Amino acid sequence: MSFTKALFGLQLLTLLLTALHAGSLQAGIIFEPYYSFSSTKSIMPQHSSGTQTETISKREEKGLRAGLSFYRLWKLVASVGESYHVSTSSVSALKDEYGEIDFSQDLNSSTSGQQQKKKEFQRRASVNLSLDPSFSIFIMRAKLGVVARQRLIELFVDDVSVAKENPQPTYKPQAGAGFGIKFTPNIYALAEYGFYFYKFPETKPFERELTVSYGFSF
Repeated sequence: MSFTKALFGLQLLTLLLTALHAGSLQAGIIFEPYYSFSSTKSIMPQHSSGTQTETISKREEKGLRAGLSFYRLWKLVASVGESYHVSTSSVSALKDEYGEIDFSQDLNSSTSGQQQKKKEFQRRASVNLSLDPSFSIFIMRAKLGVVARQRLIELFVDDVSVAKENPQPTYKPQAGAGFGIKFTPNIYALAEYGFYFYKFPETKPFERELTVSYGFSF
């Protein structure tokens, strides 16, 4: 199954949800633009060579969700989106945080190194079943579903492209929980903490993400 077919399937699901709403079921319609961003930085010292490896990772994701709510409690939601991920790794001279030791001179190590960078673009689509109980102006969410993901990867060394990868699309489960606030009976904001099990059926390792969405239901 190609990613294009998965998107076509989501379009059919959206049409089905609209048809069900127009019929006797009279369920509510959901529309949620969403956005997430994360940035991490780590430093790994290599005392034997007098160097340290610094890695900076930034990820941004955005997309749309649409679906149906049943009895204002259960929700069946389909989503499409894309993400952009840049990971930069560079080697530099090991530094003493107190400024008392010159590791490069004392260890007679080379301070030269190459900067490695990975740029990754992802197309993602998912279908989730969620439980969304409401308490006054507050919303809670627990969800379980499947994610289709296609990755486009390019590797750089000192800003020169050296390789490109385009792995086959994958289809893996995801789960999550969220908490939000209703501004009106039909408009709300929701923060979700999710888990993507990319080594399924193994539960570890997994990818975590924090997503903020603004929703409309009617």
